Amino acid sequence: MGTDDADRLVVLEERYSHAQRLLADLDGVLFAQQRTIDRLEARVRRLEQQLGELVPARPGKAAALLTWRARAPWGPCERHEHSARPRLRSDRAARPPPARPGG
Repeated sequence: MGTDDADRLVVLEERYSHAQRLLADLDGVLFAQQRTIDRLEARVRRLEQQLGELVPARPGKAAALLTWRARAPWGPCERHEHSARPRLRSDRAARPPPARPGG
């Protein structure tokens, strides 16, 4: 094996070692993020359960609040029509129309 081949082998081994370190680092980051996601999901479930316990007198409202995430996971938006809260005719009458950009 010539010196050029030996040098190429050393460079390839260094790259491989570097890739292994990066992979190990990324694995640690992914593990920590998954742990955080699991904790947040458990917290959301607890909050949904508590919300269900707080609003038992109006089951329709409680069900609507508990399914809010499924309908609008991005959250309520008063500026656009995709608000998580259903619009009522009285809302449209009481609220002025949204301002148009540049106008």
